[in-house]
Amino acid sequence: MTTQLVLSQTSEILEISKKDIFLVSCNHPIITKANQNGLISLKLREIPSFIFLDVKCKIQAKRENIKLEKSTLFKEKQTFQHNLNKKISGPGALVATLSSVLLFYTYIGLIAS
Repeated sequence: MTTQLVLSQTSEILEISKKDIFLVSCNHPIITKANQNGLISLKLREIPSFIFLDVKCKIQAKRENIKLEKSTLFKEKQTFQHNLNKKISGPGALVATLSSVLLFYTYIGLIAS
């Protein structure tokens, strides 16, 4: 084999391997669950594992020169959850309204007497 052929085969192998890099930490079930359902879906026991694996995933991606776009995904889900939680409805709205009315009339009664 000539040196040019060997170099071209080596560069092709490197290009193929760079395309098919499998980041083990980034494909863990906890990371996948957080990516699909958001951070709110993680149980209390899974949070330390998620933090560890997320840091490990970022280190592996940096080592392989791969850019991860996770922050925008989490930000979109966070804003969606925030917009959902802005609206108070159901029994919580009733309790909040009654408590506010009760406090208001209590203060008015204290001021008037």
